[in-house]
Amino acid sequence: MTPFLLAIALDCIYQLMTIRFIYPLELLFTATLLALVPYALLRGPFNRLARLFLPAARPPPVTGPSHPNRFIH
Repeated sequence: MTPFLLAIALDCIYQLMTIRFIYPLELLFTATLLALVPYALLRGPFNRLARLFLPAARPPPVTGPSHPNRFIH
């Protein structure tokens, strides 16, 4: 959501500076094309790369009674 909102803000500023008017459909099209499409295409490959280089998450250590049900003593 943040990259999309940033793309909208930047394109809005660009349109105001260059043509002194905001075209809403062009604004949405440009923000979608420049922010959401690359994010959707690159998310999967970067997640796979991150799994290669980052350590796997470990479950927290088990503490307390050895019986799995805490309410039975």
